[in-house]
Amino acid sequence: MQKILVSIMNYNLILKKTTSVIALVISIILFIFYSCEQEPNDLGLNFLPGDDTLGTKVLNSETDTIEITNSSFLQYINTYSSYFSLVGKFQNYESKLLLKFKDITSNYDSCSVLSATLNLTYNNYYFQDSLGITSFDIHPLTDTVTFNTITFDKFNNSYIGSDLLGTYTGTLTDTITINIPFDTSTVRKWLWKAANSNYPYVNYGMILNPNSSSTTIKGFYSNLILTDSIKPYIKAIVQKGTKIDTIVLNSSESVTLSNVTNIIIPQDRFILNTGISYRSILKFDLTKLPQKVTINDAYLEFKLDGPNSFIKNKSDSRIAFSRITDTTGSVQTDGILFFTSKKDSVTYTIRLQYIFQKWNMGAPNLGVLLNYVYDYQGIDKYTFYSQSIFDNTKRPLLILRYTPR
Repeated sequence: MQKILVSIMNYNLILKKTTSVIALVISIILFIFYSCEQEPNDLGLNFLPGDDTLGTKVLNSETDTIEITNSSFLQYINTYSSYFSLVGKFQNYESKLLLKFKDITSNYDSCSVLSATLNLTYNNYYFQDSLGITSFDIHPLTDTVTFNTITFDKFNNSYIGSDLLGTYTGTLTDTITINIPFDTSTVRKWLWKAANSNYPYVNYGMILNPNSSSTTIKGFYSNLILTDSIKPYIKAIVQKGTKIDTIVLNSSESVTLSNVTNIIIPQDRFILNTGISYRSILKFDLTKLPQKVTINDAYLEFKLDGPNSFIKNKSDSRIAFSRITDTTGSVQTDGILFFTSKKDSVTYTIRLQYIFQKWNMGAPNLGVLLNYVYDYQGIDKYTFYSQSIFDNTKRPLLILRYTPR
């Protein structure tokens, strides 16, 4: 009996110690969470759930009159990585194509070239007239151009040689392949140079330059396409001695240089124009938002003006947002991208808690940069309604939910 009483007493003692330890742990946890709530640092903010609405407040750009301003600007980009090779003119838009064949076979020194054609396959991409006339002249480049960095504003027209290597005028439909008679002496020089590095000739490439007859911009498959039959290629009949061969040159690099002059942005709108490219900046007046609060949600919704847009490349319609860190020269961002979703065919949505929290904790509020996720593909135009539009159902809507400290 005595042993039983001792066991019971020991058990009660252990239970009391365990209870004390549990109580101590709970007190420490409560103190930590209380401290985070009262004085949130960057770490504490990360652990405050965005869907926790306890004690939160809401600001709405419509009901609370938060000003959202916009501006659009031209920033030329390099399109070396594009699957579209564009050439042509449409109204005040223009696209030039630089093309260079490389890895030329070295087996045809001292050969003659009996005939040659440049073969391009239309990929059914156009801006904006599908039935317009495609017309361009082909000239040699006379100086070095770095294809993977060149932009429209850095290209010097003095690099365009006077010799005419070929010309084309026609209406492109479906996925037709056009065969353009090409200057045989130029192909011969390529072959002789490949066979003899001392041959006095440099292949700088060529330019497909739209002329005044062009009424549309059309897209051809670029050199990045894996299928040889639809990527750009030169087909030539070559004679060396008494032997006549048909050779195909299909290793190349290309870049499109696009530009638009006197662009017209409809009133109460902002635009994104890929390939050139026009980008936009959105700025938010956050004077009504208290400093150093916890941003639980930063929801932005904005709408596409379909009739004033032209979107041919519909495989991915996301818009990228990034926080602007410098505007003293070209617009610079922190490099962290956030992407939109689509609520319906015209409504884009995005959540930007990270950016708004950065601003609220003291980072300079210089706005956000908007550009199409594949800015170098094609020449599509996205037109969005701005806050100044009379119809408030089309205005950008910002909803901020935050927890005061």
